[in-house]
Amino acid sequence: MLKTLIRKQYMELFRTYFVNQKTGQPRSKGKVIGLFIGFGVLMLFSSAMFVLLALGLGSMLIDAGMDWLYFALMGMISILLGTFGSVFNTYAGLYRAKDNDLLISMPIPPSRILLARVSGVLGLSLLYSALVWIPAIVCYWIFAAPGAGVIIVDILLTFVIALFVSVLTCILGWLVALIAGKLKNRSFVTLAISLLFFGLYYFVCFKFSSFMQTFMEHAESIGSKVKSWLNFIYQLGRAATGEPAGMLIFTGVTILLAVICYVVLSRSFIRIVTTKTSVAKPVYVEKTAKLSSVRKALLKRETKHFTSNPTYMLNCGLGIAFMLAVPVLLLINRGDVLPVLELGYGNLPFLKDYLPLALTAMISMMLSLDLISTPSISLEGKSLWIIRSLPADSYQVLESKVLLHFLVNEVPAVISAAATGIVLKLSVPGILITVALVSLINLFIGAMGLILGVKRPNLIWTSETQPIKQSTNILLMMLLGWVVTAAVAGLYFLVKNFMSGTVYGVIWIVLLALLDLLLMRWLKTSGVREFESL
Repeated sequence: MLKTLIRKQYMELFRTYFVNQKTGQPRSKGKVIGLFIGFGVLMLFSSAMFVLLALGLGSMLIDAGMDWLYFALMGMISILLGTFGSVFNTYAGLYRAKDNDLLISMPIPPSRILLARVSGVLGLSLLYSALVWIPAIVCYWIFAAPGAGVIIVDILLTFVIALFVSVLTCILGWLVALIAGKLKNRSFVTLAISLLFFGLYYFVCFKFSSFMQTFMEHAESIGSKVKSWLNFIYQLGRAATGEPAGMLIFTGVTILLAVICYVVLSRSFIRIVTTKTSVAKPVYVEKTAKLSSVRKALLKRETKHFTSNPTYMLNCGLGIAFMLAVPVLLLINRGDVLPVLELGYGNLPFLKDYLPLALTAMISMMLSLDLISTPSISLEGKSLWIIRSLPADSYQVLESKVLLHFLVNEVPAVISAAATGIVLKLSVPGILITVALVSLINLFIGAMGLILGVKRPNLIWTSETQPIKQSTNILLMMLLGWVVTAAVAGLYFLVKNFMSGTVYGVIWIVLLALLDLLLMRWLKTSGVREFESL
């Protein structure tokens, strides 16, 4: 039974690779292998930056005889990335999976259900933490040429670190589940906490070079503090260099924490998954109902769905925070940016014409992260019949999904384009062209994302993270957004000698407007037919 549950858990995690999301039929072995090869290539690209980091740290610390500190630092980064990458899936996948009630109603011990769920958390933790740890140990093998015993220990530590990360993410998911039941507006609280994590993450990335410089100036003192205040991480560093005592301590403590975590979770698992909410029920107050149009009612429905789901908001609305942050950061650093631009205008005369296109590309890249319409059909799930049964035209249903995407992203995109243009002293035509291009690309992403959702829906998910985070539609739409952005910004270099940036921008405005009209026309005709056949 446990083996079946674990297999089911991993099939759900990678369902999009094994099953055609539209037909529900298993994919052929060739397609499955191809998809996993593509996934492996994507992971290799994702780990490239950590290879560079490991090479940089290794060349300094390993040569200086501070191997343990090298592994301690890379281990901490591995743990942080593993926790950061998998924690957002843990709450929804462990405690809020749609089939929890079904499994609990079966003659299956809850401890086995929990163990199967935790195995999925372990898999994701291994996936994310290995992105850092594997480059770290490979680079160490290159620099230090250790014996076979050390190599085996380093490989084993890959799984021990993943287990430790799983403990952290399970604890965080458990705390979120306990708190979520007592919060009235828990979606926005979860979103705020997640954005705080993202802010800290990008702050560290932004300050990384200065951190590295400070680190190299005080490497020995930092090493002594790690030994004193982070002894557990110090033991990880010792273990990775082949010291048996460090391996025993780090592995033993990790296993002990995992056992304690599992015991605590098993005692509260049933209570948490069966607790829907503990807030006071709203008191009915009689008031006159207001009539609204079908379009307004459908848009309100889509808005409520979006704002009530923190996973949806976080993964399909993160670009909003970036767009609003850009003009603020440029305004703060205006004294450094403007002189560089003035120097660039002198050396590269076409730069002034190109700046609105560069600004368009920057904002459009962030818009490509906000794929609100792409999973919206799939998120209807088995309740699709409800929206199909409403007294509304099918096109109005589809239109409301595109409209929500457009409106949610349009305000921050226009504010970002206009404010950034003002800070960078763009001309009025340049700002207007940027705003128009950004708006049309926003509509393209919304309409094209919905088309992918209609043609390749996943209506049989058990966790909303599947259509939101584990869908090939999301990846395809993100890539399409980047391709269009690259075309708008990159093709200018082919015509810059005989065409001004203003004329080039106007041509793209016309082309994108026609493309958007064609996409909306498809939704109104073929899209409606495909939607009604789901």
